[in-house]
Amino acid sequence: MKRIDCRISEDIASIRRPKSQILDINKKNKRGNNQNNAIFSYESHTRYSIINRLYMKNINIKKLSVLLPYYHEGEKNLFSGIKKIKFFLEKKKIPYEIIISQNGSAKKINLPDDPSLKLVFDKKRGLGRALKNTLPFICGDYCYFSSCEFPFDLSDLQNLLKLNRDYDLVIGSKLHQDSIYQISYYRKFISILFSYFSSLVLPKFSIKDPNGTLFAKTMWFKKLASKVKSDDFFFEIELVFRFFNNNLKIVEVPVIYIKKNVHSSVNISDGLKYLWQLLLLHRRI
Repeated sequence: MKRIDCRISEDIASIRRPKSQILDINKKNKRGNNQNNAIFSYESHTRYSIINRLYMKNINIKKLSVLLPYYHEGEKNLFSGIKKIKFFLEKKKIPYEIIISQNGSAKKINLPDDPSLKLVFDKKRGLGRALKNTLPFICGDYCYFSSCEFPFDLSDLQNLLKLNRDYDLVIGSKLHQDSIYQISYYRKFISILFSYFSSLVLPKFSIKDPNGTLFAKTMWFKKLASKVKSDDFFFEIELVFRFFNNNLKIVEVPVIYIKKNVHSSVNISDGLKYLWQLLLLHRRI
C-alpha cells in the first residue's frame, strides 16, 4: 500500500477537499492484514484550517486529535457533540482531526461529508478497545479524549489548553477541589468510592479522578496506551497509572459538571470488576 505523509501540504492551492474516511477494523486488506496496520492520509485540512495554523500564536499545538469512542449514545448526541467541539476549536484557531471510534455495533453510522472526520469501526465492544483502535490513525501532536457527549461542556478543555506546554497529561477532574460537581448523590458516592478504592489498593497513586477527560502528548499516549491490558472501562485508570508510574508530569484541572437527573449505568458488578482489576494492576507493578 502506498505510504502517504501525514504532514499538511504547504501548497494551499493544490489541496482538495477529501471525504470523511471510514476505517473498518474487522475487514482485511488484499494482503490479509487488518486495516489498522495501514497508513492512511490525514491531509484533511481545508484552506481555512491551514490559515488558522499560521495565525495560531498563543497555543503551541500543531494539530489536535479529538478521540471520541461511540457505542450507544445516539447519533443525535454524537453529531451535536461534534458540532460543539468543531466550533470551539475553530474559534480558538486550533487545527484538528476528529476520530470517532465506533464499537459494539453491527452497523456503521453515516458521517457527513467532512474531511476533518474519521470513523474507525469495530464490531467488538469496549472503551479501551475503541481507544486502542485509534492509535494507528492519530496524526496530531496532542490528543484529547472525551465522551462524544462532552459532559463538561468543554469547561475542561478551556483549562487543559492553558497547561499543555508544561505537562505530559492533563486530566479534567470531577473531584478537583474547584470543580462544580452537581449530580445525584448515588453517582457522586460511586465516584468517591472508586477513588477511595484506587487510593487503598495503589496508595502512591495520587490522582483523584483518573476517569476524567484526558489531554496528552501523542508521543506518550501512543506509547503507553498500546501497553494497557484492559479493553473495557478500566482502560483509562490503567493508562493514567502508566503515565504516573513513568514519572511523567500530570495535573488535574477543575470542570463544571451539572447532571442531577441522569442515572448512573454503573452497578454492583461493575464495582466488583473495578476492584478486581485494581488488584490485578497492583500485582503487575
